[in-house]
Amino acid sequence: MLSLRDGVPDPSFGTGGWFHSTLGDGKRVALAVAPDGRIYIAAGPGLHVQRLMPDGSVDLSCGTLGTVTHALPSAPALAVVDHRGALLVAMDEQDETETTSASVVRLSPTGSLDGAFASGGRAALPAAYVHGIALQST
Repeated sequence: MLSLRDGVPDPSFGTGGWFHSTLGDGKRVALAVAPDGRIYIAAGPGLHVQRLMPDGSVDLSCGTLGTVTHALPSAPALAVVDHRGALLVAMDEQDETETTSASVVRLSPTGSLDGAFASGGRAALPAAYVHGIALQST
């Protein structure tokens, strides 16, 4: 939901101020807003990403019909968009032995894994869980 300053749903966004996503299982969701106003929704399990235009319509230029899916052993915890429009998603992971770990993936503005980031777009972290994500400006 996007609301006006008085808390009323903004009728110019989505349908009557609302956008309903059916990504993932609804248990793990991360949101991020890009500098251009586009909105990213990341959901698990795995990584499902949907990008919306500032008016709440699906951005069809991202992935297939506005949605991207990456088979990862993880679920999104937090997300942030950098100044180039790349989406960084901090992920909590669990392997088949239920050992937990964390990682960060970077997606290009079109939704593909950014191979120039870490190892094939994914950086493993020496932590069991993600508690925050931030961008450092240069």
